[in-house]
Amino acid sequence: MKKMVYSPPKKIYKYMPYNNYSKDNLKNCQLYFSSPSKFNDPYDCAIGWIKEELDENDVEIMINELNKQKDISELIDKSPEEQKEQIRNIMKIQPENLKKRNEEFIRNINKSVNGPFKNFGVCCFSEEIDNILMWSHYSNSHQGFCLEFETKYDLFNNKLFPVIYDQKIPVIKLQELLTKNSSCDNSKFVRTKSKYWEYEKEWRLIDKDKNGVFYKYEINSLSGIYFGCRMEKTKRKTICSIMKNHNANVNYYEMVPDKLEFKLNIRKIHNSL
Repeated sequence: MKKMVYSPPKKIYKYMPYNNYSKDNLKNCQLYFSSPSKFNDPYDCAIGWIKEELDENDVEIMINELNKQKDISELIDKSPEEQKEQIRNIMKIQPENLKKRNEEFIRNINKSVNGPFKNFGVCCFSEEIDNILMWSHYSNSHQGFCLEFETKYDLFNNKLFPVIYDQKIPVIKLQELLTKNSSCDNSKFVRTKSKYWEYEKEWRLIDKDKNGVFYKYEINSLSGIYFGCRMEKTKRKTICSIMKNHNANVNYYEMVPDKLEFKLNIRKIHNSL
């Protein structure tokens, strides 16, 4: 399958609370790639799988692949014809009866469905800086700060994916998952969220091999720091002091609540505050 290349906005924003963890990341010019299982959305990176009628060729391919996978091969000790019938039956039955029919087999099937994605690392950004809800949810109720990155730098180049907002969980056919020559685009599973989250206008950096790791970013890719409207001045000064050792040319801004509308205005400030 041809790899999709997306055109991200020129700048993206990383909302942060103010704490020792975020200060250390700023000092070390690093971004953390988390496991989606740690996110605040239980449906993040959720995967559905389609139970459908298989033709003879599909069944043969699945049996060959299943038998190569240790967790499942131990369960399949039947004759070839019994294996085929078992797979056909599993694909036909309804979700509510799935577990009752063959609990252990289904548990291992689910491991196969979710296994390729358990090691994914994700770092999340937004294309908006003045989103009131984002400041509330991710910057400690406007007491934190937000980092502005320019996406022309190497860390972001051709590695950013826009989040897809949909009403339905993305699905995968088992034969797509279990065959080596699958043309399935698995990136959609780590960048699809419910439409309820559409206000975030999220972009993601994705590492398909590992999570719980830090990646360094180029110093000049950090072009601005925005302070929440409730952030204390002493904390702002701490952030400015950190940046003097790295990028004295970074721009500083503060978010100011509008007096007539429900919106945040941006005001540029001097780094000495």
